[in-house]
Formats: sequence, C-alpha cells, structure tokens
Amino acid sequence: MIKLDSWINTIFGFGDNTDPNNQTKFVSGYLSINELSNLFAYNALANKIICKIVDSAFKRGFTIKSNIEFDHDLFYKYLTSLKALDTFKKCCYWSRLYGNSILFFGLDSDNNLQYESNLMTLDFLKDIHPDYFTISKYNYHSTQKTKEIISISGIPVHHTRYLKFDGISAPVDIQDRLMNLDLSVLQVVYEDLKSYGVSWQAVEGLLSKAETAVYKLPNYYDSVQAGQYEAIAKRLGLANRQRSVHKALILDKEEEFQQA
Repeated sequence: MIKLDSWINTIFGFGDNTDPNNQTKFVSGYLSINELSNLFAYNALANKIICKIVDSAFKRGFTIKSNIEFDHDLFYKYLTSLKALDTFKKCCYWSRLYGNSILFFGLDSDNNLQYESNLMTLDFLKDIHPDYFTISKYNYHSTQKTKEIISISGIPVHHTRYLKFDGISAPVDIQDRLMNLDLSVLQVVYEDLKSYGVSWQAVEGLLSKAETAVYKLPNYYDSVQAGQYEAIAKRLGLANRQRSVHKALILDKEEEFQQA
C-alpha cells in the first residue's frame, strides 16, 4: 500500500501511524478467478459493473434473424424450454467478470465432446466459466494462422458444441500469463474500485471522529509561553492513543477531559 499524501495531525491522530483510516492506494497484479468471484459476490459496485450493461441489453428480450425460414413461435418455445435467455445472460456476466465464458450445447444422447452437434436436437444449454475450461492456441507457420482449441475438463470440444464469449482483448504477452484468457472488465478498474472503497472508509473515519476533545491541562498557557510545544503534543498524542487503543483515558489529578 502506498500513502498518497503526507498530511498529519498528531493531536487528533489523523495521518500518523496510529490512524487506521489513512488514504491508501492498492497496487495489484492480475486478479485470480477466486478474487473476481469474491468481488462479484461481496462488492456491490463491482457486481453492478458486471451486471448493469447485460441486464439493460436483455431488458426487451432478443430477436433472431436468419436467411432460412423457420417457425418463430416453435423455435421460441424450444429456446424457452432450454432456458436459453437466462443461460445466455450468465455467459455475458461471466465473460465480463472472468474474461471469457462458454455457452455449451449439451446432448444427453452423445457424451463425446469432439463430435459435431446439431443445434436443433439440443437437450440442454450450460454456461461455463474459466474454472472448468482451458483455451489452447497453436500457430501454423506455413499459413501464419492460429488455431484455438477449447477443452472442458481436459477433453477437447468440437467447435460446433460451444459458443465462446470474449472479454477485454489483452496483449499477447499478457494473454500468455492469463492462460490465453481475455481480461476481466474489473481488472481495468480494480485500483480505482479499491480507492473508491478506501475513500468512503476515510469518510466514515472522519465522521466517526467528528467531535472535539476538550482537555483541561494545568498551567497550559504558561507552557505555551515557555515554548514547550513538544511536551504538549506528546501529552495530547498519548491521550489520543489511550482513547483509541484502550478505550480509556488516564488523567493526572489536575487534568480534566470532556467531549464537545
């Protein structure tokens, strides 16, 4: 963590090493799948970043366009029976959250994932995120083309058995580190997201300290006249730490304290 400013108020405990609400900046590497899952589950702003655009896009449903004539009502009932809309939305969520996701076309009658599928004979649709699939890329030097192979639980899947959803395109060197996955949309805004949370924590800290402590010290004015500023600051700093750590305040017999 990097402190962003050097402002310190020793008397009230702002900004020094006893202040738990220092303004900080979090510097992170690439977010893991577990970290992204936790952000989605427990951070309301991160969840909204992932879901808001997708929910807005699907608010009015969807339209299917094709050059081939087909019974729209029958096909709509077929998609409804497969819960296609909900599964499609989840794939959009996961691609934004994890970088990529897969809409898997399932056949109960055929468990061989390497065979071609017929979209009109599907038994189920399944949304899959990168915890359960891997992406391998092979370069053919003669044609300079790249072939992409998706594997689920280590088994290569025929390209007609899935639809791949992409996230934010990453440079080649970064994709190597991400196991050929794209970037999560949260990766780009993660540091700002953490800074936003820390800023609100700082506001909460300021509100919790929105009070004035009044100390009555013997011979205070004489001490100021004598230039004993360091001794006064140490006494007030000690009192502040006692209140913060021990939830108590030890006073000399001639001292008094009250909140205003």
